[in-house]
Amino acid sequence: GKGFAVVAQEVRNLASRSAEAAKEIKSIVELASIKANSGKGIAQNMINGYSTLNNDIGKTIELINEVDMASKEQQSGIEQINGAVTELDQQTQMNAAASLETQEIAISTQKLSLAIVNEANKKEFKGKNDISIKDNIKNTENHKGKTSVKKGGRGAVKIANEDQYLSSTSSTVVSVSYEDEKWESF
Repeated sequence: GKGFAVVAQEVRNLASRSAEAAKEIKSIVELASIKANSGKGIAQNMINGYSTLNNDIGKTIELINEVDMASKEQQSGIEQINGAVTELDQQTQMNAAASLETQEIAISTQKLSLAIVNEANKKEFKGKNDISIKDNIKNTENHKGKTSVKKGGRGAVKIANEDQYLSSTSSTVVSVSYEDEKWESF
């Protein structure tokens, strides 16, 4: 009977330890289950975060494409503006050249007309004293000095006291040196 009591005691001890081990295993399994659920939640949050990130990346790509298209449109507009400015600049230069040419023609015409009037004033004819413009021309002459006309080579007209001549056959302005009276065209 003593042996049976010892075995029974050992069986009780073993059963008690088995129960405690079972409680510990149950507690570890519950803890593992909680941690697994927590990991599952974290993984789900990461999936949601990656999905949101993917959507944001898509929107960013769309914005970049829109900015790229807008930049190309602006570049095209700037190129058109540059073209227009270049054309305006060319027209302005052409207008300036035409203006200078017109001014030169007007000055040459004025000098030539003064020379013709001076030559006409040297001549005597009927009604000469009745011309009213004569006084205006004399005032201009007194202001600018005497002007006379001298015929040059190839149909050019020399206007005294000036370095420029107007060709009678074209609008070419020629220059001559007063010292040697050589005529040059340029």
